[in-house]
Amino acid sequence: VVYTDVPKTFVALLKQRIRWNRGGWRNIINYRQLFSTHYGDFGVFVMPMAALSIFILFAVLAFGIYSIGLNGVGILFFYQYGFDSLLYGLSSVHFISAIILLLTIYWIILGMQEIEGEKVSPFYLAGYLIVFSFLLTVFWVAALWKEITLAKPSW
Repeated sequence: VVYTDVPKTFVALLKQRIRWNRGGWRNIINYRQLFSTHYGDFGVFVMPMAALSIFILFAVLAFGIYSIGLNGVGILFFYQYGFDSLLYGLSSVHFISAIILLLTIYWIILGMQEIEGEKVSPFYLAGYLIVFSFLLTVFWVAALWKEITLAKPSW
C-alpha cells in the first residue's frame, strides 16, 4: 500500500504534476536503452506504454483542435438538423476512445474490488474520469510548455 500527501491547492497540484510529467518524459528520453527485452516487462511493456501514452495524448489533442477548426460550425448544424447529424461525424477515433474509456472503467472496478472496505459511488467514478481526463491534458500541455521554454522546475 502506498500513501501520499495530497497538495492542498490546485496550484500546488499543478506544480507537482508538471514536475512529475517533466521528470517522467526526461527519464523516458534519458533511459531509452531500457526499451529492451533485457529488462523484462518493464522494458517491453511499461516503458513503451508510457512513451506511447504521452504521444497518443498529444496526437488526440492535436486531432481535436484540428477537428474543431474544420467542424467548428458542426454545433450549429446539430441544432438545425438534430441528434442524427452528430452520428455522421463519428470516426474510428471516437470508437477507439470509447473502448479505452470502457477498459479504464473496468480496470478501476477491478482495482476497487481488491481493496477491502472501500466503496466508491459510480457517480464519483464517472466524475473523476471526466474531470481527470481534462486535468491530465492541462498538466501535460503545461509540462510541454515548461520544457519548450526551458523553465526551471518550481516547488
